Parts: sequence; C-alpha cells; structure tokens
Amino acid sequence: MAPWQEVHAFSQPLVEKAPADVVVTSTPMRFANVMRLNAGGAREHAPMRWGFADRKSATPLRQPKHMHARAETIDKLSAFRQAFSERRGVLMVHTFNEGEEIESRTKQWIVTPSDGQPIAIAVIWEQYSMAPKCSTPSCR
Repeated sequence: MAPWQEVHAFSQPLVEKAPADVVVTSTPMRFANVMRLNAGGAREHAPMRWGFADRKSATPLRQPKHMHARAETIDKLSAFRQAFSERRGVLMVHTFNEGEEIESRTKQWIVTPSDGQPIAIAVIWEQYSMAPKCSTPSCR
C-alpha cells in the first residue's frame, strides 16, 4: 500500500486543469490516455487499452478477461494484486457511465460533474507484448 505522502504527491497535477488532448472519450476495449509514473518516477501520459488481457488466451488482446476491478478485492485477487501494488494510474474523463441490472435489463447512469471539469478514475495497468513466432535471430 502506498504511503499517504506518495498518494498526495501523485495527485498534485489533478488540481490543475487537464490539457484538452488528455481528456478524451474513453470506453472499454478502446485506447485511453492514462496518467502514470514512468520507470524514473516522473508523471507521464501513456495510451493504454481499457481491459485486462487473459494471459492464457492465444489472442489475449482481442477480448479482455477483466474490465473492472472491485475496491474490496483488488488487493486480494491474483489477477489484480501485483498491478495494484506496482502499477497504478489515473484516467481523466468528462463523464462516467455505470450500468445497473434491473429485471434483466440494464439501466445506464451517467455521472457528469455540474462544473464541467474532468473527473478522475483510478486504474491499474499491465504491459503486454505479442512477439511474432519465428526462428530468425532478429525476431523478438
């Protein structure tokens, strides 16, 4: 778990207005600009695909296995534990949609700040690479 000082230091850019090119429409299965700490500890925006890939799948990036993590289990489930501990970020959005199952139908709730300012969604992330399979030494 991150100490309060680290959480506070990471959140400081959030008091400023987000640049217009950072806040875009972000939906599951599409790319989004996530603010994270790079290897040197500096803040950066990186494009990431929304959804955790299934590492056991032959095509892990085609259909994510997980779309959302629950706060009460994110540090306990093996699918999220390491990412929660080591790789966190923030996604800036203008609205957030939440679905509620009501008698086999989904009712969509849209959360929109009244002041029009972006809101932050906490994210965890992992790095995946799909290296081509070949026998030449130059392939990675």
